[in-house]
Amino acid sequence: MRGDEVYAVDDELHRCRASDGKKQRRFYTGGNVGTRMPPAVQGGTAWIAEPNDRGLIAASTRTGEEVFPCQSSGIGAYTMLGDGNRIFVAHAGSVVALPVRP
Repeated sequence: MRGDEVYAVDDELHRCRASDGKKQRRFYTGGNVGTRMPPAVQGGTAWIAEPNDRGLIAASTRTGEEVFPCQSSGIGAYTMLGDGNRIFVAHAGSVVALPVRP
């Protein structure tokens, strides 16, 4: 959630108004994303965990375009949290801080 925006993901990234749930925008993400966990939104970037340990997608919250692919190694679930100007990602025993777009 960011302000009055709620983001959800299935095979697409959806942006809805928190006040009434009305869809504001839907972004196609190539059908590669899964529902491993909700997207983490920070700044102008929505981070989405892909299924089958393929990595992360960072999509622009304005255009829906992929702005930063991130491949990871190892097997395990992702845990993501946005704070300040970073996304913190825990995966396979490591924690990294990734940049966001304003």
